[in-house]
Amino acid sequence: MILGIDTSTQVGSVALVAHGRVAVSRYFDIGLQHSQQLFAEIEHACSMADCSIADLVAIGVTTGPGSFTGVRIGLAAAKGLCLVDDKPLVAVSTLAALAAGLPCVSEPVCALLDARKEQVYAGLYDNTGGLPVELVAPRAIDPRALVAERAGQRTLYIGDGADAYSALIEATPGARRVPFHCARPHAAAVGALAWELFERGKVADLDAIEPDYLRAPDATISAKKLL
Repeated sequence: MILGIDTSTQVGSVALVAHGRVAVSRYFDIGLQHSQQLFAEIEHACSMADCSIADLVAIGVTTGPGSFTGVRIGLAAAKGLCLVDDKPLVAVSTLAALAAGLPCVSEPVCALLDARKEQVYAGLYDNTGGLPVELVAPRAIDPRALVAERAGQRTLYIGDGADAYSALIEATPGARRVPFHCARPHAAAVGALAWELFERGKVADLDAIEPDYLRAPDATISAKKLL
């Protein structure tokens, strides 16, 4: 099995995914910081599946874009588990994981995360084959410019960015938003995508892997405070 982890948005989830099935799935949107809940959820998932981290094939984690703090928490936890038990790490795009929640649809899927400052993080995917195939690389963009690019083309919008700019999307010809129950990333999709990447040999370098924020974080630490 592969352990999938996602803490890149305000919700969090962990899942144990085997070939062809989700063994355990844990999802939490309870107002706590992910650091307070993540390891308890991982421990509970492993207990339910009667396994340990040492028994796993690999660990998959979303590396962004998303919440600056949330992405760091998930990646740090995954790296720590990999180092302790000598497991490979598989990096998964948050936007790809989000898009994976709509498999086998005929329309292109535009995964959106609210980036604040009147921007969204956006990626466009072809999901006709079941897993998302990137059509337009993830980027930070003004939502008005994004929908103008897609105006008149059938497009499914998914994610909290679609919720934040729902009026704009609903006024765009060809655009549709997905229902709330599939509008958030989930670790089960992270695990499924991690399996596909792992089998292609796409594992991360633990020493080099960094969050993919797409833009500089809003808050920075002054260099003077570190001296």
